[in-house]
Amino acid sequence: MLASTLRRILFALVLSSLALPAVAAEASSGVKEILEGGWAIGPDSLDKARKARAAFIGSAADHGALDTAFGLVLIKHHKYEEATTLFESLSTSHPDNQVAWRALIWLYSLQKKSESALLKIDQMSDAIRPTEGDDAIEEETLSTARFLGRMFAYMDGPASSEVSRGVRKLVGDKIEKLMVGARAQEFKTNYDEVTAEFASLTDEGDQARDQAKEDQQMAKEQERQDLVNLRERLEIDQAQAQEKIDGLRSEFTKEQAAFNQMELPLSDAISRLELQLSVVRREILNLTDDLNRLQSQIDETNDPRRKEELRREMARAEILLGQYQRDNQLILAEGNRLAQRRDAVRASRAEMTRRYEADIKETQDWKANLVRREKRTDLEEKRISRPSKGNTPRVREMGAKATSLRTYADFPLELERHKLLTAAP
Repeated sequence: MLASTLRRILFALVLSSLALPAVAAEASSGVKEILEGGWAIGPDSLDKARKARAAFIGSAADHGALDTAFGLVLIKHHKYEEATTLFESLSTSHPDNQVAWRALIWLYSLQKKSESALLKIDQMSDAIRPTEGDDAIEEETLSTARFLGRMFAYMDGPASSEVSRGVRKLVGDKIEKLMVGARAQEFKTNYDEVTAEFASLTDEGDQARDQAKEDQQMAKEQERQDLVNLRERLEIDQAQAQEKIDGLRSEFTKEQAAFNQMELPLSDAISRLELQLSVVRREILNLTDDLNRLQSQIDETNDPRRKEELRREMARAEILLGQYQRDNQLILAEGNRLAQRRDAVRASRAEMTRRYEADIKETQDWKANLVRREKRTDLEEKRISRPSKGNTPRVREMGAKATSLRTYADFPLELERHKLLTAAP
C-alpha cells in the first residue's frame, strides 16, 4: 500500500518535471534561500528563512511562491499556528494555489479542527476546474484528488466524531462532481487505502485490547487469590498481635503488683523509723534544754551541796543524751539503708515499666500497620473487581496511531519543497 503511494508520488514528480520548460531548472533565489537555509531544524535555521522572506518579499514578482516556501518551512519546524495563518492568507490572495489549500486543510485537521477543514475544502472547490486538462495545473489537481481522497476517508473514519454528517455530505457531494476521469480514480484509490488501513489498525487495536483484557483478567484472578491469602495472614497476624498485647499487659500488671509488694514493707518500715526518729530528736532537744538549764543553775547557786546535786543530775542527763544520739545515728543509718533498697526497687520498677510500655507500643504499632494493610487490601479488592479495560500503553499507542492524521495523510513536505526548488522563477 505504501509502495503504491510512493510510486504515484514519484510518477507525479516526473510528470511535473517534464511539464516544466528547460528555463525552469532553477527556482527563484528567494525561494531557494528560504527552503535551503531554513530546512534544518533549529531556531537559527528558522531565523534564516524569516530573514530571506523579508529580504525578497518586496522585490519578488511571485509572492505566492515565497509564502508557500516559507509556509513549508514553518510546518517543518512545527510552527502550525503561524503556518495556518500564513496559508489562510495565501489561499485568499492566491485561490489557484492548490498547495496552499492542501496545507491549510491539513493543518486544520492536524489541530483537530476537522469542521474548519471541511469548510476550507468547500472554499477550495471553487478554484478547481470542473473538467480535466492536460497541463501542470491538472497534475496539481490530481495531487489534490489524492489528498482529498485521504482526507475524506480520515474524516469518515478516525475523525468521524469531529465532523457534522450534514456538512460532510454537502461538501462531499460538491467535491464528487469535480472528481471526473483520472481524478475520480485517484480519489477512490486513496480513499480506499485509508479506509482499509484504518480498518486494519482498528482490528489490530481491538485484538490487542481483547488480549490485554484477557491478560489483565488473568492477572486479577491471581491478584484476587493473593489477596485472599494475604487477608488470611493478616487476620492471623492481627490475632497474634492482640494476644501479645494482652499477654504483655497481664505480665505488666503482675510485675507492678510484685514491685508493690516489695516496696510496701520498705515504705512501712521507713515510716516507722521516721516516727521513731522524730521522738528521739524531740528527746534530744528536751535533754539539751535540760542541760542548759542545769548549767545555768550551777552557775547561779553558791551552795556546794546544791551544785553537787545539779552536777549529778546533769551527768545523768548527758548519759541519756548520748544514748538518744546513738539511737538517732542508728535510726538514720537504718533509714538510709531501707531508703536505698526502696530506691532500687523503684528504679527497677521504672525500668520494667519503660520496657513493657515500649513492647506494648511496638506491638500496637505492628497491629495498626496490619489494620492499615487490611484497609488497603479492601481497596485493592475493589480495584480488581472493576471490569478490565485493556487500556495498556501498547493499546493506547495503537489507538493513537489509528486516529492520527499523520498515519494516513502526512503532509508531503519533501515533495512540495522539491517542486518549488525546481519550478521557474
